[in-house]
Amino acid sequence: MRTSRERAATAGALALILALGAGLRLWGMGYGLPHPMARPDEQKLVGRAVVMLGTGDLNPIEHTYPALLMYVQAAVLLAYAKLGQIFGRYGGIKDFLTDANVVHPGLHYRICRIISIAFALATVVATYFLALRADGRRAVALLAALVVATNYLHARDSRWGTVDVTMTFFVTLSLLFAVQASDTQRFRDYKLAGAFAGLAAATKYNAGIVLLAAATAAIAGVARRRMTATDAARRVAVAGLTTFLLFTLTTPYSVRDWYATWEGFSGAVGMLYDVAGERAGWVHLRVTLPSGFGWPVFIAALVGAGLAAWKRDARALVLVTFVVLMFASMATVRWVFPRYLVPFVPPMAVLAAQAAGAFVDLTRPALGAAAALLLAGPGLLSTIQFDRVAARPDTRVLAAEWFGANAAAGSAVLVCDNYGSPAVNVDARRGPAFRVRMIDCAPGPVEGSGASYLVTSEHPQLSSFASVDPKLKRYLDARARRLAEFRPFREDTTATPYFYRGDAFFLPFTGLRAMERGGPVVTVWALP
Repeated sequence: MRTSRERAATAGALALILALGAGLRLWGMGYGLPHPMARPDEQKLVGRAVVMLGTGDLNPIEHTYPALLMYVQAAVLLAYAKLGQIFGRYGGIKDFLTDANVVHPGLHYRICRIISIAFALATVVATYFLALRADGRRAVALLAALVVATNYLHARDSRWGTVDVTMTFFVTLSLLFAVQASDTQRFRDYKLAGAFAGLAAATKYNAGIVLLAAATAAIAGVARRRMTATDAARRVAVAGLTTFLLFTLTTPYSVRDWYATWEGFSGAVGMLYDVAGERAGWVHLRVTLPSGFGWPVFIAALVGAGLAAWKRDARALVLVTFVVLMFASMATVRWVFPRYLVPFVPPMAVLAAQAAGAFVDLTRPALGAAAALLLAGPGLLSTIQFDRVAARPDTRVLAAEWFGANAAAGSAVLVCDNYGSPAVNVDARRGPAFRVRMIDCAPGPVEGSGASYLVTSEHPQLSSFASVDPKLKRYLDARARRLAEFRPFREDTTATPYFYRGDAFFLPFTGLRAMERGGPVVTVWALP
């Protein structure tokens, strides 16, 4: 029986872990704002949530992603606007939208990023209970929660208004009840595992794979001769039906417009294969897992998986099954995104903590502190390095601010149209506004345009998303005048930044010491 002092100590430790996790995620959460493309795909979700708020139309229209997170974002934005009305800040939703676009540009993105951070911190708590259910030792559970709180990949992606971190929260809860089902074989646990699998899939389609963890729990019940194959099939069927029900309730247009959903999903999957490059599995094994999780966590999780297989521990094997199947589903694609491994963080944290607990007594302060430092230290250091850079204005923001300080209102500005383009103000409500035209970055649209300025953006490692036609470079060198240049790289280091070439995100995954700030190289030219 645990004493009140032990419970208070556990609660206090978990509170400190949450405080650490919150600090790592809040620092630098404003990266790139108010630029709408600071984190690709954020504009798709937040932008649609704002449309839902303004029009009341809950149809997501585009079905690349299911709608649950958009609904959550729209609901929170609505609550924020209503609170503003209560306290006299807004007269209605229209005033809030004006505030978010004119007075405090990027406010809606900040709110949606805080939503993601809230889900991230909830995932830390959910991981604690997942580890407690999988292992039974509170020291192991606290260590697993600490690993998630300090995990570089999870912290890095917790601050964007995108789907991966929210989906991971629901995946973690589904795994929690799948692990519990492997012990109890109760229909209730299968229903809950299915319900959270449905919510995960309603956030990101492929997260529905987590339902197979519940199937693993049922297979374990048959293997232990605790029930028949028919009983197992009934439980899996109940979980599957619950998944479909929650998916339908929380993203109904994905079911109603099933053909558009299929087109959106299959189109997105097709693009992942329709590029030249290395298979994602090798990139993740070589870069994402060791750098995003830290070598100690990566190795300890492999040891934990091996121990689970050796001991035939059904609870841990539920976690291993999910990780293996999820990895297999993405290993052969060629368009590589590190964020696809975010849902691996909680189960791998649990497996790593179990491995540590198998070799040392985590309840002994010195050994527990050593294990925590070994497993959480690399992620903590990597996240701090990332936060240091993310907290600084990126080059696109600096270029846009340059126009506000140096160019006359109403000036004609040409901007090369790519992911690296700065968002030069075109909104007359927020002066000074300019006459901006987005162009292909080639000589044709520039010559004889009559514009006063041209803005180019390029990046040595992400040329697919930010580049300048060589002919235009020669034209500019010969006839234009360079007014300002904003560079993201430090000159006083030999560090080499690593960017995922398929991800239009201008902060590197590793080699952050090479960066002064995020963004491409942005140049402002005075045209003849």
